[in-house]
Amino acid sequence: MLRVAIVEDEQKVADEMASFFARYGAETDTEFQVTKFPNAVNFLSGYQAGFDIICMDIEMPHMNGMEAAKKLREIDSQVVLIFVTNLAQYAIDGYEVDAMSYMLKPTKYATFRFVIKKAMERCKKAEKSKIEIMENGTLLCLPVSAVYYVEINDHSILYHTNQGNYKGYGTMKKVEDAVPPGQFFRCNSCYLVNLEHVKKVDGNNVWVGSEVIQVSRPRKKSFLEALHEYYCQTQ
Repeated sequence: MLRVAIVEDEQKVADEMASFFARYGAETDTEFQVTKFPNAVNFLSGYQAGFDIICMDIEMPHMNGMEAAKKLREIDSQVVLIFVTNLAQYAIDGYEVDAMSYMLKPTKYATFRFVIKKAMERCKKAEKSKIEIMENGTLLCLPVSAVYYVEINDHSILYHTNQGNYKGYGTMKKVEDAVPPGQFFRCNSCYLVNLEHVKKVDGNNVWVGSEVIQVSRPRKKSFLEALHEYYCQTQ
């Protein structure tokens, strides 16, 4: 299932876009869960990175789509963003917020189908770079890059992310199997660290984001080797 947000102040346009997703889903045997937002302020309020595709109008009251997209990218760098607009020149600046494409109003279904096909291909490539968290019965889908480290206490798992902390349940082994190999390291029995966010290592102290955690002495050598290898691969 792909989760879609339609951010559009014109109800008629939002409804038509939702009907396009329903039609395309029937044609391709794809399940879309569509949520409509009447404006960007409403959309960003309490935003959690649970969407795969966002179709956003540019000309909206209170906050236009370009401003909203810049705020969105501060908390979600990977979601597929598509602008929907009356004027093409407004969408040209989309590269600044990594917009995948844009659709002109009034949108034809053929155009919609072409753009969404590309979006789905990008979503498939991004699946491996996301992690699913079940919190209080709600499924959250966060970019792996948003996770600083994972902490376990008995069967309670706390995900420390750039959007706050999320609590789930399970085992650290299950979390390790879900994240990309080589990007995370188990620095002690309690912490699984995203090497992308390691800023400094001093003795047994590791700075991850704005926090300091401990690496156990038996694992320190392996941790430093894993960190070095990760940096070499990402340069």
